[in-house]
Order: sequence, then C-alpha cells, then structure tokens
Amino acid sequence: PKEERRDFMNIEVISGSTAYSLTDGTLTYLLGFTGCGMAPQHTINERGPMQHGASYVSYRLDPRLVNLALELPATSLATLETAKNVLMGIFVPDASLQLRWTQDNGNVRQLDCVFAGDMDMPSSDKRGYHQNVGVSLLAADPTWYDPIQTLVSFQLSGGGTPWAIPWVIPWTIGASTLSASITINNPGTFRAYPKFRITGPITNCIITNVATSEVLNFTGTTIAAAAYYDIDCRYGYKTVIDNAAANKIATLTAASDLASFHLAAHPEAPNGNNSFTVTGTSVTAATAIYMTFNARYVGI
Repeated sequence: PKEERRDFMNIEVISGSTAYSLTDGTLTYLLGFTGCGMAPQHTINERGPMQHGASYVSYRLDPRLVNLALELPATSLATLETAKNVLMGIFVPDASLQLRWTQDNGNVRQLDCVFAGDMDMPSSDKRGYHQNVGVSLLAADPTWYDPIQTLVSFQLSGGGTPWAIPWVIPWTIGASTLSASITINNPGTFRAYPKFRITGPITNCIITNVATSEVLNFTGTTIAAAAYYDIDCRYGYKTVIDNAAANKIATLTAASDLASFHLAAHPEAPNGNNSFTVTGTSVTAATAIYMTFNARYVGI
C-alpha cells in the first residue's frame, strides 16, 4: 500500500553515465536504508609492557556497507519482470557505481561503491505485482563527496616587468618571480586529496600547505613554456605526469609530501581554512597553477 512507503530525498544510482532514481517510483521506491551515517572506523592504540589500558595513537576509516530496501512497483507480471531485469542490469558485480543523494537543503553527496550482493527477490516479499528487494553496496572509500569539484586558479596575468594582480590575494610578483599566498577553505568534514596542474614556464616551483606543513617541492626543475605537470595526491594514485605522459615523480625533492599532501578539515585546520603559499621563478604571463578537489564528508 502507498501509505506504507516512506518519503526520502532524491537518491539515485549512477551506472555508466546513466542515473536511475531509486525514490520516485519510475523504477523503485526506497523503503529504507542503513549504513549512510558516520563512516565505520577502528582506533589504533599502543601499549607498553607495564601499561594499564593503552595509549591512543590514531584511527582509520573502514569500508562502508550500505543496505537499501527497495520496492519495485508494477501493474502486471510482465511489467514486474521488466523492472526486475532493469534492476539486475544496474547492480552488476564488479561494475563501478555511484550512489548520489540530493538532500532537501540542496546539498549533493556521492559515494563510490560496488554491488555487494543480496537481491534475492523471494516470493515472500512480493505483494501483488509489487516486489520488495534488498540491495547491498560496498564503498571501499567510506567518505561521501560533493561531485562538483572546487577549482582554485593561481593563474597570472601580464609579464615582462612587475605587474599588479586584480585579486584580493596578497601577491608579491617581480619581473619573473612568483610568491603567492591564499587561504583555501575545505567545507567538508574529512580531508581532501587535491590534484594540481602546473603549466610552465616556471622553475623551482614549491607548493606549501601551511596548515599541514606539507610541501610539493620541485626545486631544481624547470617546466618549459606550454608544458605542464599533473600532480595527483589521491590515495591509490600519487603520481606526477607531464604533458607527454612521462613519469616525473623523481623531480620532487626528498622533502616533498606527495604521500600525505591534503587539504585538512576542521579541527586540523580551524574552520577548514588551509593557508597555501606558492613560489617559483622564471614565470611569465603564460604560467598557471590550478588545483581541484572534491570536498569529502564522513557521513550524511
């Protein structure tokens, strides 16, 4: 019966490039869910030989399991069979899926996951031509994220002799020297791992997150005009690739923090404000540095 269904915000599953609503009744209604709140975690402790209890060291987030209770509405056995086939074509083992939740306040949160089983569709869960079905999704990375990336541009303008930058940012720029400071806000509740593109010409480029004391240091390296380096700080990537697809990770100095470089969330960075400095020499009006990141959240 319609009165037994519960109303939720718009929840979709994205398979390939197609988004399927799980809440509007076109394919399914959402009856309930679990596993969408705070990400599961475990603490890391250490204990000395004479110590009672333990000393807290840190924590790690664990993979997240999301369980969805769905109802397939149908008007006949034929339309029910069609709906079942569509649903099983979406939740395919090994297929990359995104669970997208559009909240009433306008926030959009997305979770990367894979089908983790269930979908038995027993006859005991069938009511008339409507079939109730459970779906389990596994998110190896349990953090939700805003699918709209934040773009920060450090692009310059002018060249030759010292010039003024019409931005409300404390720049100090000489004829060919860049020294910039900017505060970048991470609105999420978890750290974000950014990507950078450094477009030349620039020599000895150094990017520092003052809030975390982490640095990407290219001292001794010149990126030529029209060439660029792409730096990916995301876990599982950690790469430095140039415009010719060559591996340039060796151009980072030993003092660099590619393995851990991130935008901190509150309280590591108070109110999520990360102060960045960028320096380099031999720059021109064509020099540009871009950073992109997705704000991430420990739960919704």
